[in-house]
Amino acid sequence: MSSIRKLPSRPATLAPDLPPFADDHVMRSILDAMPMRVSYFDPQRRFRYNNREFYNFMRLTPEETLGRTVAQVVGRKASLETRPQVEAVRRGETTRTQSWRYYEGIGRRFVESVFMPLFHPDGSLDGYFALVRDLTEVEQQKEEALRRSQYLVGVLGEIDDAVSIFDADMRLIMCNAGYMEMLGYPAELNVPGTELASFVRHRLERGIFHGSENANQPLEKMVADRVNLQRNLKTAINEIWHHEGRWLEIRRRRLPDGSLLSTQTDITAKYEAERARRDQRAALRRLEQMEASSILLAGVGHEINNPLAAIIAQAGLLARNAEGTDLGRRLDMIREAAERCGKIVHSLMRGVRRREQRYEAVDIPAMLQLALDLAWNGTTPFGLNITTHIAANLPKPFGDPEQIAHIMSNLVSNATQALESADLQRPKMLCISAEIVDTDIVIRVVDNGPGIAPEIKERIFDPFFSTKPPEKGTGVGLALCRALARAHGGSLVVEDTPGGGATFVLRLPLSG
Repeated sequence: MSSIRKLPSRPATLAPDLPPFADDHVMRSILDAMPMRVSYFDPQRRFRYNNREFYNFMRLTPEETLGRTVAQVVGRKASLETRPQVEAVRRGETTRTQSWRYYEGIGRRFVESVFMPLFHPDGSLDGYFALVRDLTEVEQQKEEALRRSQYLVGVLGEIDDAVSIFDADMRLIMCNAGYMEMLGYPAELNVPGTELASFVRHRLERGIFHGSENANQPLEKMVADRVNLQRNLKTAINEIWHHEGRWLEIRRRRLPDGSLLSTQTDITAKYEAERARRDQRAALRRLEQMEASSILLAGVGHEINNPLAAIIAQAGLLARNAEGTDLGRRLDMIREAAERCGKIVHSLMRGVRRREQRYEAVDIPAMLQLALDLAWNGTTPFGLNITTHIAANLPKPFGDPEQIAHIMSNLVSNATQALESADLQRPKMLCISAEIVDTDIVIRVVDNGPGIAPEIKERIFDPFFSTKPPEKGTGVGLALCRALARAHGGSLVVEDTPGGGATFVLRLPLSG
């Protein structure tokens, strides 16, 4: 219940039976025009006068109110609520209160009321004025704002992000526990009105610097520069900050009232996951390079070994026919040099031999998701209609998950590039499916792009054959994919897509 505030008394000379303004037309007009309820009561709390606002609010007439008591007109509850002010009036005091008040037939209203006594010349009480101003809507807005503020504080207290709001003068409006804990601020700083400079100074004194801050500058200059930077911020900004082994994403935005909202999110797990994904992609790229080198050296070795074998055989045959002669010795030298060349080729091929293949159960849906991440760097290409059809409860074939993921990422990447570069008059479609057919897992990558000319369908699997520009491809990708498929006991072929396009079919046996 709100307290009663005394106001200066205003004694006046009054007639003994009627209010002094009862016959004053000008005064009554003024009172009727007032936006507050005005009533005059005798010492027994009977109504002697009410202005127009009172009758409009109460929905009553003068005949229903004048001469009746407060309890009879507005209800016993309202009468009891105003009794302390009436007692103060009888002591000659003018009071002002603000409180919720119940009106019978109307309900609760928040009002500001002033009770002011009027006296006879002999000092006896003639009666008192009650001036009542309705502030219900204002109070409801204040209470709603308070509820929202409490709700906001509750929500912010439950999230892990650090959140702070500073006003246009860079003084704290509010912050959550995460803001205080993330940088180890003391509790005494968490007081509305605390200057941003105090937070910045506390951070710098503990040797915690943002990347743009120069630790060699004087402390107070660094504090002033940081505060001015945030005070003058016009647009929203994001920055990444590495602090004590954690990666934080900081977002700052100017609110319409000029205050500054800042949030700091710990993205360490996301950052580390992205770094692991990048490392995995790099590892697969290295694997591709190694496999490409293996294919190249295998081809070169095969091409060299055949003529070397002929040289060794022919030199040996001729040496036997010319044994004991100078020509025989020279032929032996040719044969020995050719054998050394063979050993060098064998040594090189052994040095770049692929790593030992792993054999484990391959989760096809997880492998396909990894392949898509590798092919698209975690971002789905814009403008492509992409669908997947993965049969439920697929069995897990045995093989090397990384190598199979590499095959699929290469196929998806090729199909994406073909669709992106094609000038099609129809929507660009890419579909990936996986199902079991007989004793094989069959995975298809289907696109409706330009397709592959019949005369080069098999050549696309040859090492170093490519239809792409030099900066787009080396011609070893599909050759390596087919080699890896065959190493798993499977196959990789290309078919036409009905209506136009290409379909790559990877088969993996369920039993090794």
